[in-house]
Amino acid sequence: MGDSLGLTNSEGYLDCAPAGKPLRVVRLIEGDLSLKLIEMGCLPGQWVEIVHRASGGRALALRVAEYVLALRAEEAKAVLVRWGESPLVAKEFSTLTPPEG
Repeated sequence: MGDSLGLTNSEGYLDCAPAGKPLRVVRLIEGDLSLKLIEMGCLPGQWVEIVHRASGGRALALRVAEYVLALRAEEAKAVLVRWGESPLVAKEFSTLTPPEG
């Protein structure tokens, strides 16, 4: 079941995404902030995780790669993410080689 924007139940903008779960960046909304986010490693396809939300939901701490990035809720609205997948399950199986023998 999706919404009027074509989002599924497991997609949404980062400001409303669940904390503590692996999130995959789907796309960034074009604008001045998108370049800054890209420079900080928040790229489409990248796995991120919300590690903390400030009381009142006005800011969040986002784990990106090996660091934590603080974003205002308004900035987080520029990042479309998908959840419900696992980084391990989504890994390319072609990189795994079967045992010989």
